[in-house]
Amino acid sequence: MKHKNRSHIVGYRDIKLSNLIIGKGPVRTRDVGEGIEELAHSIRTIGLLQPILVCPAGKRGKYYIIAGQRRFLAYRLLRKKKIIAGVLAGRIDDTMAKVYSLTENLVRWPGQSRADSPA
Repeated sequence: MKHKNRSHIVGYRDIKLSNLIIGKGPVRTRDVGEGIEELAHSIRTIGLLQPILVCPAGKRGKYYIIAGQRRFLAYRLLRKKKIIAGVLAGRIDDTMAKVYSLTENLVRWPGQSRADSPA
């Protein structure tokens, strides 16, 4: 059965950090800022290895972060202006946002525990 709020990525684009809103989707709710300096250092050294995932927020040009909250925080710490994001076709509900976020966290780095995962 197809979920009515299921969406797909329609493209990738650089989005201004000021146009991003941390949504209710990210599954990490504790110690979000822990290790951000190390992640920022990694991004500064080798670049961003995986785009964040966003969906339209309702206001023109604004997006909710579905997955990649820590990458967003690291970019902010680095005083970057924009970040590359996969943009979903439309808004999704909070349940689907958590599904996307959890799925990304579980499959990102096979063989690593979630605690070892960079972001």
